[in-house]
Amino acid sequence: MQEQKIAIVGAGITGISIARACHEAGIAYDWYEKESEPGGLLRTDVVDGFALDHGFQVLQSGYSELAEMYATQPFQSYKRYANGAWIIKKGSRSLLSHPKEGLAPTLKTLFNQDISLGDKVKIVLLQQFVSGKSDAELMERPQLQQSTLSFLQGFGFSSKAIHYFFKPWFSGVFLESELQSPASLFCLFYKAFSKGGALLPPLGIQQFARDLTSTLPSENRFWGKEVHPQAQGEQWVIEGRVYEQVVWAAGSNNPQSPSPDYRSAETLYFAAESDADLGIYLALNAESTTQVQTFSIPSNVEPSYAPKGQCLWSVQIRPESFGAPEQDVWSEVQDLLGISLTGRFLRRYTIHQALPIVDTLNLRSTPHLNSSGSSMAGPQFGYPSLQSAWNSGKEWVRIASENQ
Repeated sequence: MQEQKIAIVGAGITGISIARACHEAGIAYDWYEKESEPGGLLRTDVVDGFALDHGFQVLQSGYSELAEMYATQPFQSYKRYANGAWIIKKGSRSLLSHPKEGLAPTLKTLFNQDISLGDKVKIVLLQQFVSGKSDAELMERPQLQQSTLSFLQGFGFSSKAIHYFFKPWFSGVFLESELQSPASLFCLFYKAFSKGGALLPPLGIQQFARDLTSTLPSENRFWGKEVHPQAQGEQWVIEGRVYEQVVWAAGSNNPQSPSPDYRSAETLYFAAESDADLGIYLALNAESTTQVQTFSIPSNVEPSYAPKGQCLWSVQIRPESFGAPEQDVWSEVQDLLGISLTGRFLRRYTIHQALPIVDTLNLRSTPHLNSSGSSMAGPQFGYPSLQSAWNSGKEWVRIASENQ
């Protein structure tokens, strides 16, 4: 590919992926971002010494496209949630943990009365089913072209296991409560969860974006101002600079292309002096008539999320309960745990464009390119995940290179 100037609009994960791929290939580019720092949806505020991510977000180390990078520094030092979860019912809890977490959690799992022995065996069989197949096989397998709920029922899971475990867990992943998302997507996620761990970087999720961009040149960055590329014949102009191609990364508004529909997410943060012995496990609310969906203590995983001696509680809300008063949410958490716990509300984040809703799943997350030199890339062209955003950026550079 001959050297040329490309304009990248957006410094979220897709934009970062494009910039890194261009840099590695020796392709000249300029980079525009309306914020002063990278991250897109991966954004963190610091409030009273607490690192508050804009919604509950983790980095999944089991994603095949990112696993190699996570094995290098500084990503290798990221801390992880335990592989498993607490099943919380009003006033009681039980643990469902992966054997690799050690003997004590495994024994608690074996004696878990909320999930039957038969369902525990099926969980192991499901892990074997997904781990023995490539990502492409999981996307294309005819058996998986149905809803997640139908797939789990057909696999033989009891309604109890679906209600207590899969629904609260994957409702938080899919951002929809009835598990109507494709079974192929569920299996892709389940494979990643089984293979790796949910990671947190120091000082918040946005640090991941900072680490990704730390080795890239800074002289071609034009950040901190929203720009509006203008077409002039077969070229594009941004603030007097001329480009042969402009690519809108995920989250950047391309006026020439309709925006996909999105699902929303809402997270509330509280500060407390106790972690209620939740450790580094996610807590799943098995009660279906309440506002809280899941909760956890990020500062137990990565201590830099909270001042010393304090615990940061992250509470995710069911879509139908968005806007619930914070005092009601905190009271519900205490009621579910059957304890009295003093907590101080910190902040609420409602992300209206948290996950794109896609009609068909595309493993390569093939971006949209046209002959005018204008294009778009992002997870809306693949499937809703960070890996898809990353793949779409790399795929854009590959296709753009081949078209020259």
